[in-house]
Amino acid sequence: MTTDMLRQFLIPALFCAFVGSVYSDTNYRLNTTIIPSAYSILITPYFDTGDNRAFTFDGEVTITFTPGSDINSIKLHSQDLIYTAADIYLTTGSSSVRLHFDNPLQFDEKYTFAIINLQNKMTSGRRYVLTIHYQGSIRTDLNGFYRNYYIQNGVKKLLGATQLEPSFARMVFPCFDEPALKAIFTLTIDRPQSYKPTLANMKLESSVTLENGYVRETFYPTPIMSTYLVAFLVSDFESGNSLTEMK
Repeated sequence: MTTDMLRQFLIPALFCAFVGSVYSDTNYRLNTTIIPSAYSILITPYFDTGDNRAFTFDGEVTITFTPGSDINSIKLHSQDLIYTAADIYLTTGSSSVRLHFDNPLQFDEKYTFAIINLQNKMTSGRRYVLTIHYQGSIRTDLNGFYRNYYIQNGVKKLLGATQLEPSFARMVFPCFDEPALKAIFTLTIDRPQSYKPTLANMKLESSVTLENGYVRETFYPTPIMSTYLVAFLVSDFESGNSLTEMK
């Protein structure tokens, strides 16, 4: 067998072995009994601010869910997002649920999990509300919430867009980032006043000018859908409609 023939045989074989090893690892699945029903997400982006906030964003996610069994931890997806146990709030009804005293929060970077440990077990079938305040980066790799630019009349225009498919929602907000774990999403974006209105999955419900030079835009809730379908665009683009005549 010649060297070229050997190379042609080995490369596909090694590739197949690699792919097989990846897909045989089922530890990347959440394997949770938790069923989310609704997300409320607030994103505040900072573009070229000239300080340490530049190309980052503040986030707040509130997740309503029901556990399907009595469990004392919440495992969800989170990748490259910054928060601590002090940024996590869990309630049921009018009562607060305590996090574990000694080990309230763990991150599994290999499988991009965040594990919130509780002092006591949650009750199966009961509704809980989890809120997390966090920070993230406006990325450059075209995944998650990423930045890009275009030149208009010689001026560089920055924008922020999302690409959450197949598994990049976890880069924008902590979530149960598996397609089967569908929910309703209510999205709020605080955009700089100098930008045009944000575009998102749904129509704009309300717009309020804030004192910090931002405009808070809240969109109507989505239908029940997977996390990877959430989308928004913060830019100077004008929205418009066009009709194409069918022949």
